Amino acid sequence: MTMDAAAEPELIAPSRPDWRRGAVRNAAANGLTRVVSLGLGFLLTPVILHAIGAEAFGLWVLVGSIVAYGSLLNLGIGGALTKYIAQHRARNEGAAARATIVAALRLYMLMGLLVAAIGVALAPLLPRLIAVPPELELVAQLTTALMAVGLGTGIACSTAPAVLRGLQRYDAAGAIAIVTSLLAAASTLLALALGWGLVGIVALGVPMPIVSQLLAAVAVRRIAPELSPAVGLVPVPPIGRPSELDAGTGPTEDPAAAVPSGLTRRILGFSWPLLLLDVAGMLQSKTDEIVVGVMLSLGAVTPYSLGRRLSAIPRTLAEQFAILLLPLASELDALDDRERLRRLYLGGVRLSLAIAMPLTGCLALLAVPILNAWVGPGFEGSAPIVVILVVATAVDLSMWPAGFVLQGIDRHHWLAPISLASGLANLALSLALVRPFGIVGVAVGTLIPTTIEAVVLLTPFTLRTLGIGPLRFLAESLAPALLPLVPMLVLVAGISVIVAPTSVHAIVALVTLAHAIYAVGYLATGPAAPERRLALELARAVPWLRRGVR
Repeated sequence: MTMDAAAEPELIAPSRPDWRRGAVRNAAANGLTRVVSLGLGFLLTPVILHAIGAEAFGLWVLVGSIVAYGSLLNLGIGGALTKYIAQHRARNEGAAARATIVAALRLYMLMGLLVAAIGVALAPLLPRLIAVPPELELVAQLTTALMAVGLGTGIACSTAPAVLRGLQRYDAAGAIAIVTSLLAAASTLLALALGWGLVGIVALGVPMPIVSQLLAAVAVRRIAPELSPAVGLVPVPPIGRPSELDAGTGPTEDPAAAVPSGLTRRILGFSWPLLLLDVAGMLQSKTDEIVVGVMLSLGAVTPYSLGRRLSAIPRTLAEQFAILLLPLASELDALDDRERLRRLYLGGVRLSLAIAMPLTGCLALLAVPILNAWVGPGFEGSAPIVVILVVATAVDLSMWPAGFVLQGIDRHHWLAPISLASGLANLALSLALVRPFGIVGVAVGTLIPTTIEAVVLLTPFTLRTLGIGPLRFLAESLAPALLPLVPMLVLVAGISVIVAPTSVHAIVALVTLAHAIYAVGYLATGPAAPERRLALELARAVPWLRRGVR
C-alpha cells in the first residue's frame, strides 16, 4: 500500500512548528527511561529472589498488590492536570494553569496523608487476611505499613512530574525518573548487603518520591518559571478570581483563597472516570496475584508474578510512546483540528503495536529459555503464564492510544464503565478458573475479558467518536503493525527448533535478529512513511551512518 506524500498519515500532528523535534525528544526520553527501569528490574529480580527466598518474594509481591489499591486515592488527578496544563499552555492562560496546579497539589497532599494513615492502621490485620506463615507475620506487618507510607508519599509528591508531562517535557521527566530508579536500585542493593531483607528494601524506598518531586519542581522552575510557585517550590502567589482566569490577569486575592472551589470541581469532574479506569486497571493487573495468594498459596504467587513481569515488558516499552498522545490530543482538540486528531490516533495505535509486537512474539516463543536464563531453573511453570499474558498485553496495548486520545478531547467518560466491567469480569473468571486450572486459569481469566473489551467495545466506540472507518483503521493501524510479525515468527520458531538457544548471548542474538526482520517489514509498509522519514532523520544525526543515508 502506498500513498502520496500529501496524503501520508502523520505520526504525530500537533500544532506547534517544532512538533517533530519535541516528539522525537519525548519518545526517546520515555523509551530510555523505560529501558533503564526495565533493565534494573530485570537485573534486580533474580538477586532479590535468591536473597530473600521464594516465599518472602511472593509475600512482597502480594503485599504490594494489596497496598497498590491505595493508589486509587490519587483520584485520577494526574491525568486531569496533564490535560489542563497542555490546554492552558496552548491558549496562553498562565493564571489558569497556576490555579489548576495549586488545586491539584492540595488534593494530592490530602489523599497522600489519607493513604498512609489507612495503610498503617490496617497493617496489623493483613497477616490474618492472607494466611501468612507465623515466621513472616511481623515482616508482613512492617512491609505493609512502610509500603503504605511510601505510596502516600508518592501521591503527595505527584504534582511536579504531572506538570512536566503537561508541558510535554518528557525528557526532563524521564531524566528524573532515571535518577530516581538508579537511587532506588542502589538502596535495594544496600539493604541486601546490610542484611536488612525485605523490610529494609521497602524502608529505603520510601524517600524516593520526595527526591523525584524536588527534582521535578526544579525542572519546572527552569522550563516554565511562571508555574514554579504553584508546584510548591516557593510560596503560592495570589491568583485571580475564577472569572478572570482565562484572561490571565485581574485583581489578586488573599493567598488563603488562592484556589477557587470551581477548579477543584473541574479537576474532579474530569478525573472521576480516570479513577474508575484505575479501579479497572487494578482489577486487571493487581488482583490476579491476590487471587493466587488467597485461593492457592503464597508460594504460587512467585511463578505467577515472574510470568506477569516478563509479559508486561512490551507494554511498558510501548506505553511510553502512547502517553505522549494525551497532551497532543488536548492541543489539537483546543484547535478543533479533527483530521490531525484522527491521524494522531491511527499513528498512535500503529506505532504502539509496532514497538511491542517483536518482543511479544519472542517472549511467546522463547518463554522457557528466557526464564531459565533470567532466574535460573525451577520456574518453568511460569512459561504458560508468559504466553497467555503476553497475548493479553498485546490486545490491551491496542487500547492505550484510544484511552489517551479520548482523555485529551474530554470524551473519556464511557471508558470508565467499559473498563470497570472488564475488570470485574477478570476477577470473576479468575476466581472461577483458579481451582480447576491453577495459575493458568487465572491468566486465562485475564485474557478473555481484555479481548472482548478491545475488539467488541472500546475500539468501535473510539472509531465512532473520531469518525474513522473500520477499513481505514485496518489499513493504517493494524495491518502495518501485524503483517511483518508473520515472517519474524516463522524465523524465530525455525531457528529455535534447530539451535535451541539456552545461553543469554544466544537469546539476545536471536531476539535482535527478530527485531531487525520485523523493522524491515514494518518500515516497508505505506502507512509507516512518517516512521521511515523519522528513521532517516535519526540516521543522519549519527556521524558514522551519514554516508550511507545521503
